Amino acid sequence: LDSVVHPPGATAETVAEALRRDATKHSESLRAAVERSEVPARTRVEFGPIAQKILEVASEVRASMIVMGTHGRTGLVRLTLGSVAETVIRRAEVPVVTARTRHRPECAASSCATCSGDVTDLEESLQAEATG
Repeated sequence: LDSVVHPPGATAETVAEALRRDATKHSESLRAAVERSEVPARTRVEFGPIAQKILEVASEVRASMIVMGTHGRTGLVRLTLGSVAETVIRRAEVPVVTARTRHRPECAASSCATCSGDVTDLEESLQAEATG
């Protein structure tokens, strides 16, 4: 049984629908920002085990490389939470390039990857990734 949410000013929707809508909006904003740098990009929203989904989609689209961010966690935190990047690196059939994400401490989001457009604007988020 799925929960139903009713955001202010919107019709009732399931949690999955709300998550998909928000993820699609956010990924389209990211795609548009990347394309302003004259780099072609496509977006796709998937749900499920993250590393598994990355590997499935890479195989499906016949990716020649996977590029992904990583928090660079170490020690007990990494052991407890696991590492999506490590799983992808170990299981991918194509080269994987990782870039450690850097995040501005004053931002309310836990990382630029989870930053919503409401916290900082997209250009600021991309700049924060580049400069730390």
